Amino acid sequence: MFAIAFSGAPASGKDTQAELLFRWLKKRLPKLKLIKIISSQELLKFFKKGPKKVKFLGKTYFKEKEIKKFYEGKLVSFGFIGKIIEDKIKKSALKKQSLIIVGSPRS
Repeated sequence: MFAIAFSGAPASGKDTQAELLFRWLKKRLPKLKLIKIISSQELLKFFKKGPKKVKFLGKTYFKEKEIKKFYEGKLVSFGFIGKIIEDKIKKSALKKQSLIIVGSPRS
């Protein structure tokens, strides 16, 4: 089990490189339990199915407020995204899945 993280400025090719690596690994290691976390995709999934609020590092974040920020082109709170990613990492660890994580710096 392993995790690979891609980080960089918006539109720097992180998603593209993560997708290429994912396909390459799946082709060469078909038995590998591998999942992708691409932060913007995970965020949109959470907006549709996630709870109305989440707690992360002692602070509560409300989905409605974060959705508004997202669609106004503002940064979604780090704690809100952190909780989504934390949950995905925990689930994949229980299933012994490897991860490819993609994200941009917060500021």
